[in-house]
Amino acid sequence: MIEGLKTNNKYTIKRIFKDDNNLKNFLDLNKGNIRDVVIVNIQKIMDCGDKDKLGYGMYLCPSCGNKLYVAHTCKSRFCNSCGKIMTDNWINWAQNNMLNCPYHHIIFSPPSELWLFFAANRDCLNLLFRAVSRAIMSWCEENGFIPGIVSVMHTFGATLDFHPHVHILLTEGGISENPNFDFMVWQECNFFPEKVLKERFKYYLIKYLRDWASKNKYFAPLEIKQIWKNKLKCNNLYNATQELYKIIWYVHIGEKLENAKFTTEYIGRYAKRPCISEANIIDYDRERKTISFRHKDKKTNTEKIKTMTVMEFIGRLVRHIPEKNYRMIRYYGIYANAVKNSFLELLTYQIAKLFTVARLIFSPKKILNSWRDRIIDSTGNDPLACKKCNEQMELTEIGYRTRDGTFKIYPVFS
Repeated sequence: MIEGLKTNNKYTIKRIFKDDNNLKNFLDLNKGNIRDVVIVNIQKIMDCGDKDKLGYGMYLCPSCGNKLYVAHTCKSRFCNSCGKIMTDNWINWAQNNMLNCPYHHIIFSPPSELWLFFAANRDCLNLLFRAVSRAIMSWCEENGFIPGIVSVMHTFGATLDFHPHVHILLTEGGISENPNFDFMVWQECNFFPEKVLKERFKYYLIKYLRDWASKNKYFAPLEIKQIWKNKLKCNNLYNATQELYKIIWYVHIGEKLENAKFTTEYIGRYAKRPCISEANIIDYDRERKTISFRHKDKKTNTEKIKTMTVMEFIGRLVRHIPEKNYRMIRYYGIYANAVKNSFLELLTYQIAKLFTVARLIFSPKKILNSWRDRIIDSTGNDPLACKKCNEQMELTEIGYRTRDGTFKIYPVFS
């Protein structure tokens, strides 16, 4: 166990990457096989909080001249620190924008025989989003209403394997035309048929995958063919989907979530967080070059320990870095950006009438956009109160690195 790797009783990804050139060794071993976005995000987390790499803001006390340098952060979803901030801010945003009605949490997962296919063809993750939303929307439309849907993509399982699945927040009801009047009303619905959703999810995803394969003239690589041969006794996508059509797919309709506050906090843990919490990394064995972390086995509902080599651990981490600008959270139905604002006032009134509550029955916390807000919120102390004389410190200088790599210093005048 390496001395100095433990901080606040936990191991950090950055320190594990740095120790014994682990990251460099991984990159050398996989040269030519690593996506550009992986390199960019790894560099971001390695530089996160380094004022000489990412820049800084310098604050000066007008009374005593005391200086405070605040390093810029990387803003990468792959970073445990920045990912936590992004998750908290999303929760606060959602609590200001989601209707305060009951929800259902539903999970859609394609069969394991397709997981590696999605890892190799990441553009097809869009088809997974599309199939899930269409399965839900088609049933709701047939039953006379348009629901609100928040979809959150996860590509990882408990042991960091590549397991793409979609978490859904679905309103228990939606807007519906009033047959007696020329306007929309809120229609309640607290039952969603698991069997029907499974069949529709299967139908739409297979249809979309076959259309994609035909358009792109797809031929599976040897590794994926081997999986299909071993599990499905075939070696191409069309025949694989034929076999997969015969089995039951996984769709789990979870518990009812009573209101927007509980719902957003519940799903927030799935929204923007990195694929592993550093608190779950329990050991780094420097001599054996292994990492151990705890995870929950959902089949047995028990906590287990997973141990693997450092190279495998890094490999499993970085394959969950999404493509640049890929939207891991998407909105459909009445939450789609194109229609949301036009229905907001009507729905607020209808929700209040049905459930005897306002659109939001709580006061959402202020979105903590700045580092100062977050420190005040967590500690109660203002970091810009000078430690020497308690005067308010002022921003006087910004250091930043330009796209061409040049480091520049910009004075700020009050």
